[in-house]
Amino acid sequence: MFKKTILAASILCAVAGSAQAFTVDVNGGAAGGTINGVTTLDWLPGNALAVSGNPSGGLQTGDVVQLLYQANLGTLTDGNNILYTSGVGGFRFTAVAGFFETATVTNGGLNATFAVTPNTTSFFRIYATPTNGNNLAGTGFTTGQLVLQGTLQSVQSSNFTVNPAAGTVQFDQFGTNNYPGVSTVVGSGSTDLTWLITGWDAAFFPSFNLNDLITTAINSSLVDPFRQVDPSALFSSNGIANGDLAHNIGTCNGCPQNSGTDLNFQFQADANSSITVPEPGTLALIGVALGGLGFLNRRRRIEAA
Repeated sequence: MFKKTILAASILCAVAGSAQAFTVDVNGGAAGGTINGVTTLDWLPGNALAVSGNPSGGLQTGDVVQLLYQANLGTLTDGNNILYTSGVGGFRFTAVAGFFETATVTNGGLNATFAVTPNTTSFFRIYATPTNGNNLAGTGFTTGQLVLQGTLQSVQSSNFTVNPAAGTVQFDQFGTNNYPGVSTVVGSGSTDLTWLITGWDAAFFPSFNLNDLITTAINSSLVDPFRQVDPSALFSSNGIANGDLAHNIGTCNGCPQNSGTDLNFQFQADANSSITVPEPGTLALIGVALGGLGFLNRRRRIEAA
Protein backbone atom coordinates (compact mmCIF):
# COMPACT_ATOMS: atom_id res chain seq x y z
CA MET A 1 0.00 0.00 0.00
CA PHE A 2 1.45 3.31 -1.11
CA LYS A 3 0.63 6.45 0.87
CA LYS A 4 1.09 10.09 -0.03
CA THR A 5 0.86 13.33 1.90
CA ILE A 6 0.77 16.94 0.77
CA LEU A 7 1.62 19.97 2.89
CA ALA A 8 1.46 23.73 2.38
CA ALA A 9 4.92 25.27 2.13
CA SER A 10 4.31 27.62 5.04
CA ILE A 11 3.85 24.69 7.38
CA LEU A 12 7.25 23.20 6.54
CA CYS A 13 9.04 25.81 8.59
CA ALA A 14 6.49 25.76 11.40
CA VAL A 15 6.89 22.18 12.57
CA ALA A 16 9.97 20.86 14.33
CA GLY A 17 10.43 17.10 14.34
CA SER A 18 12.59 14.96 16.53
CA ALA A 19 14.54 11.89 15.59
CA GLN A 20 12.78 8.68 16.51
CA ALA A 21 13.49 5.08 15.68
CA PHE A 22 11.28 3.54 13.01
CA THR A 23 10.63 0.14 11.46
CA VAL A 24 11.73 -1.07 8.04
CA ASP A 25 10.40 -4.31 6.59
CA VAL A 26 13.18 -5.36 4.21
CA ASN A 27 10.98 -8.10 2.73
CA GLY A 28 8.09 -5.79 1.95
CA GLY A 29 5.65 -7.54 4.25
CA ALA A 30 6.88 -11.10 3.75
CA ALA A 31 7.92 -13.12 6.78
CA GLY A 32 11.18 -12.45 8.55
CA GLY A 33 11.88 -8.96 7.26
CA THR A 34 10.96 -6.68 10.16
CA ILE A 35 13.85 -4.49 11.38
CA ASN A 36 12.96 -2.37 14.41
CA GLY A 37 14.86 0.53 15.95
CA VAL A 38 16.26 1.98 12.71
CA THR A 39 17.52 5.57 12.78
CA THR A 40 20.04 5.72 9.93
CA LEU A 41 20.35 4.52 6.36
CA ASP A 42 24.06 4.29 5.54
CA TRP A 43 24.61 4.39 1.79
CA LEU A 44 27.65 2.88 0.09
CA PRO A 45 29.97 5.29 -1.76
CA GLY A 46 28.15 6.38 -4.89
CA ASN A 47 28.18 9.04 -7.57
CA ALA A 48 27.15 12.69 -7.84
CA LEU A 49 27.05 14.80 -10.98
CA ALA A 50 26.83 18.57 -11.25
CA VAL A 51 25.11 19.03 -14.60
CA SER A 52 26.66 22.07 -16.33
CA GLY A 53 29.04 22.27 -13.37
CA ASN A 54 32.01 22.87 -15.67
CA PRO A 55 30.75 25.38 -18.22
CA SER A 56 32.86 26.83 -20.97
CA GLY A 57 34.73 29.80 -19.51
CA GLY A 58 34.39 28.50 -15.95
CA LEU A 59 31.68 28.43 -13.31
CA GLN A 60 30.49 31.91 -12.36
CA THR A 61 28.46 33.29 -9.48
CA GLY A 62 24.79 33.00 -10.39
CA ASP A 63 25.21 29.92 -12.57
CA VAL A 64 22.61 27.20 -11.96
CA VAL A 65 23.56 23.52 -11.90
CA GLN A 66 21.52 20.39 -11.31
CA LEU A 67 23.07 18.04 -8.77
CA LEU A 68 22.24 14.36 -9.36
CA TYR A 69 23.02 11.52 -6.94
CA GLN A 70 22.79 7.73 -7.02
CA ALA A 71 23.98 5.00 -4.65
CA ASN A 72 23.29 1.57 -3.19
CA LEU A 73 22.36 1.03 0.44
CA GLY A 74 25.05 -0.40 2.69
CA THR A 75 23.34 -0.91 6.05
CA LEU A 76 20.48 0.08 8.33
CA THR A 77 21.70 1.09 11.79
CA ASP A 78 20.45 2.38 15.13
CA GLY A 79 23.19 4.99 15.04
CA ASN A 80 25.70 2.67 16.70
CA ASN A 81 24.98 -0.90 15.59
CA ILE A 82 24.31 -2.50 12.22
CA LEU A 83 20.77 -3.89 12.17
CA TYR A 84 20.64 -4.99 8.52
CA THR A 85 23.12 -5.37 5.69
CA SER A 86 21.53 -4.68 2.33
CA GLY A 87 20.61 -7.86 0.48
CA VAL A 88 21.26 -10.25 3.38
CA GLY A 89 17.89 -11.86 4.04
CA GLY A 90 15.91 -9.17 2.27
CA PHE A 91 15.80 -6.70 -0.59
CA ARG A 92 18.61 -4.45 -1.65
CA PHE A 93 17.83 -0.72 -1.87
CA THR A 94 18.97 2.07 -4.18
CA ALA A 95 18.60 5.84 -3.89
CA VAL A 96 18.47 8.58 -6.50
CA ALA A 97 18.12 12.31 -5.94
CA GLY A 98 18.28 15.55 -7.87
CA PHE A 99 17.79 19.27 -7.35
CA PHE A 100 18.90 22.63 -8.76
CA GLU A 101 21.30 24.96 -6.97
CA THR A 102 22.85 28.36 -7.68
CA ALA A 103 26.59 28.91 -7.34
CA THR A 104 28.60 31.55 -5.51
CA VAL A 105 32.20 31.35 -6.73
CA THR A 106 35.22 32.79 -4.88
CA ASN A 107 39.01 32.55 -4.71
CA GLY A 108 39.55 32.67 -8.44
CA GLY A 109 37.10 29.86 -9.11
CA LEU A 110 38.63 27.42 -6.63
CA ASN A 111 35.82 27.64 -4.07
CA ALA A 112 32.12 27.30 -4.77
CA THR A 113 29.16 27.34 -2.41
CA PHE A 114 25.60 26.65 -3.48
CA ALA A 115 22.07 27.57 -2.44
CA VAL A 116 18.87 25.94 -3.63
CA THR A 117 17.46 27.59 -6.75
CA PRO A 118 13.88 28.82 -6.10
CA ASN A 119 10.93 27.52 -8.10
CA THR A 120 12.72 24.45 -9.47
CA THR A 121 11.90 20.77 -9.35
CA SER A 122 13.54 18.15 -7.14
CA PHE A 123 13.27 14.45 -6.40
CA PHE A 124 14.41 11.89 -3.84
CA ARG A 125 13.50 8.23 -4.38
CA ILE A 126 14.35 4.91 -2.76
CA TYR A 127 13.77 1.66 -4.64
CA ALA A 128 13.68 -1.95 -3.41
CA THR A 129 15.46 -4.27 -5.82
CA PRO A 130 16.90 -7.80 -5.93
CA THR A 131 20.22 -6.49 -7.27
CA ASN A 132 22.34 -3.40 -6.68
CA GLY A 133 22.57 -0.61 -9.20
CA ASN A 134 25.61 -0.86 -11.48
CA ASN A 135 27.95 1.94 -10.42
CA LEU A 136 30.16 1.78 -13.49
CA ALA A 137 27.33 1.74 -16.02
CA GLY A 138 25.15 4.05 -13.95
CA THR A 139 22.08 1.91 -14.56
CA GLY A 140 19.74 -0.14 -12.37
CA PHE A 141 19.18 2.54 -9.72
CA THR A 142 15.56 3.22 -10.77
CA THR A 143 14.42 -0.18 -12.04
CA GLY A 144 13.18 -1.65 -8.74
CA GLN A 145 9.97 -1.07 -6.79
CA LEU A 146 9.55 2.51 -5.58
CA VAL A 147 9.15 2.42 -1.80
CA LEU A 148 9.75 6.02 -0.69
CA GLN A 149 9.85 9.43 -2.34
CA GLY A 150 10.22 13.07 -1.38
CA THR A 151 11.00 16.60 -2.46
CA LEU A 152 13.68 19.02 -1.30
CA GLN A 153 12.81 20.99 1.81
CA SER A 154 16.08 22.83 2.47
CA VAL A 155 19.82 22.93 1.80
CA GLN A 156 21.83 23.53 4.95
CA SER A 157 25.14 23.65 3.10
CA SER A 158 26.62 22.69 -0.25
CA ASN A 159 30.19 23.37 -1.29
CA PHE A 160 33.27 22.20 -3.16
CA THR A 161 36.89 23.36 -3.12
CA VAL A 162 39.56 22.52 -5.70
CA ASN A 163 43.13 21.98 -4.48
CA PRO A 164 45.36 23.54 -7.16
CA ALA A 165 48.56 22.32 -5.50
CA ALA A 166 47.56 18.72 -6.26
CA GLY A 167 47.35 19.34 -9.99
CA THR A 168 45.42 16.80 -12.04
CA VAL A 169 45.41 13.05 -11.42
CA GLN A 170 43.89 9.88 -12.82
CA PHE A 171 40.10 10.15 -12.60
CA ASP A 172 39.26 6.48 -11.83
CA GLN A 173 41.53 5.10 -9.10
CA PHE A 174 39.14 2.39 -7.88
CA GLY A 175 40.46 -1.00 -9.01
CA THR A 176 40.75 -1.15 -12.80
CA ASN A 177 41.03 2.21 -14.51
CA ASN A 178 37.86 2.20 -16.60
CA TYR A 179 38.57 5.70 -17.92
CA PRO A 180 42.06 5.60 -19.44
CA GLY A 181 43.12 9.03 -20.65
CA VAL A 182 40.65 10.83 -18.37
CA SER A 183 42.05 12.94 -15.52
CA THR A 184 40.46 15.08 -12.82
CA VAL A 185 41.11 18.03 -10.58
CA VAL A 186 41.57 17.15 -6.90
CA GLY A 187 39.11 18.53 -4.38
CA SER A 188 36.53 17.93 -1.72
CA GLY A 189 33.24 19.26 -0.45
CA SER A 190 29.97 18.30 1.14
CA THR A 191 26.23 18.62 0.81
CA ASP A 192 23.80 18.66 3.74
CA LEU A 193 20.13 18.45 2.74
CA THR A 194 16.69 17.91 4.20
CA TRP A 195 13.99 16.21 2.15
CA LEU A 196 10.26 16.15 2.90
CA ILE A 197 8.97 12.60 2.52
CA THR A 198 5.79 12.81 0.45
CA GLY A 199 5.02 9.13 -0.11
CA TRP A 200 6.01 5.63 0.96
CA ASP A 201 5.05 2.00 0.65
CA ALA A 202 3.58 0.91 3.99
CA ALA A 203 4.73 -2.66 3.35
CA PHE A 204 8.32 -1.43 3.70
CA PHE A 205 7.80 1.43 6.19
CA PRO A 206 4.94 0.17 8.41
CA SER A 207 5.57 2.56 11.31
CA PHE A 208 5.08 5.76 9.30
CA ASN A 209 1.73 7.55 9.74
CA LEU A 210 -0.17 9.73 7.30
CA ASN A 211 -0.30 12.65 9.74
CA ASP A 212 3.45 12.64 10.38
CA LEU A 213 5.65 15.32 8.88
CA ILE A 214 8.56 13.06 7.99
CA THR A 215 11.89 14.40 6.78
CA THR A 216 15.19 12.81 5.88
CA ALA A 217 18.51 14.59 6.34
CA ILE A 218 21.25 13.52 3.97
CA ASN A 219 24.87 14.44 4.61
CA SER A 220 27.25 13.55 1.81
CA SER A 221 30.96 14.05 1.31
CA LEU A 222 32.05 14.87 -2.24
CA VAL A 223 35.58 14.09 -3.40
CA ASP A 224 37.74 13.73 -6.49
CA PRO A 225 39.36 11.48 -7.63
CA PHE A 226 37.31 8.27 -7.32
CA ARG A 227 38.98 5.82 -4.93
CA GLN A 228 36.07 3.91 -3.35
CA VAL A 229 33.64 3.31 -6.19
CA ASP A 230 33.57 3.21 -9.99
CA PRO A 231 32.59 6.48 -11.69
CA SER A 232 29.20 6.16 -13.36
CA ALA A 233 28.86 6.69 -17.09
CA LEU A 234 25.13 7.42 -16.84
CA PHE A 235 22.69 9.08 -14.41
CA SER A 236 18.93 9.33 -14.05
CA SER A 237 17.87 12.88 -14.85
CA ASN A 238 14.50 12.65 -13.08
CA GLY A 239 14.63 9.71 -10.66
CA ILE A 240 12.49 7.58 -12.97
CA ALA A 241 14.46 7.08 -16.20
CA ASN A 242 17.10 4.37 -16.12
CA GLY A 243 20.42 6.07 -16.86
CA ASP A 244 19.18 8.51 -19.48
CA LEU A 245 21.89 11.18 -18.99
CA ALA A 246 25.56 10.71 -19.94
CA HIS A 247 28.11 12.03 -17.44
CA ASN A 248 29.77 14.14 -20.20
CA ILE A 249 32.87 15.32 -18.30
CA GLY A 250 35.32 15.52 -21.19
CA THR A 251 38.91 14.33 -20.85
CA CYS A 252 39.61 16.24 -17.63
CA ASN A 253 36.90 16.28 -14.97
CA GLY A 254 36.51 19.80 -13.58
CA CYS A 255 39.43 21.33 -15.48
CA PRO A 256 38.95 24.89 -16.77
CA GLN A 257 37.88 24.76 -20.40
CA ASN A 258 36.83 27.09 -23.21
CA SER A 259 35.43 24.61 -25.69
CA GLY A 260 32.22 26.55 -26.19
CA THR A 261 30.32 23.57 -24.76
CA ASP A 262 29.27 23.19 -21.14
CA LEU A 263 30.55 20.04 -19.47
CA ASN A 264 29.49 18.35 -16.24
CA PHE A 265 31.51 17.84 -13.05
CA GLN A 266 31.49 14.40 -11.37
CA PHE A 267 32.22 13.47 -7.75
CA GLN A 268 32.47 10.42 -5.56
CA ALA A 269 29.69 10.81 -2.98
CA ASP A 270 29.51 9.03 0.38
CA ALA A 271 26.19 9.69 2.12
CA ASN A 272 24.13 8.68 5.09
CA SER A 273 20.56 9.64 5.90
CA SER A 274 18.51 9.84 9.07
CA ILE A 275 14.73 10.02 9.09
CA THR A 276 12.93 12.35 11.51
CA VAL A 277 9.39 11.58 12.64
CA PRO A 278 7.64 14.18 14.86
CA GLU A 279 6.71 13.30 18.40
CA PRO A 280 2.94 12.83 18.79
CA GLY A 281 2.51 16.18 20.57
CA THR A 282 4.37 18.18 17.94
CA LEU A 283 1.61 18.17 15.36
CA ALA A 284 -1.02 19.12 17.92
CA LEU A 285 0.87 22.33 18.67
CA ILE A 286 0.07 23.76 15.26
CA GLY A 287 -3.55 22.61 15.20
CA VAL A 288 -5.44 24.07 12.31
CA ALA A 289 -2.28 24.69 10.31
CA LEU A 290 -2.25 21.02 9.50
CA GLY A 291 -5.55 21.31 7.72
CA GLY A 292 -3.53 21.25 4.53
CA LEU A 293 -2.22 17.79 5.32
CA GLY A 294 -4.33 15.19 3.54
CA PHE A 295 -4.45 11.77 2.18
CA LEU A 296 -4.18 11.80 -1.60
CA ASN A 297 -3.98 8.26 -2.77
CA ARG A 298 -3.72 4.62 -1.77
CA ARG A 299 -2.67 1.89 -4.13
CA ARG A 300 -1.12 -1.52 -4.01
CA ARG A 301 1.69 -0.81 -6.43
CA ILE A 302 3.72 2.36 -6.81
CA GLU A 303 3.30 4.02 -10.14
CA ALA A 304 6.65 5.02 -11.54
CA ALA A 305 5.26 8.28 -12.81
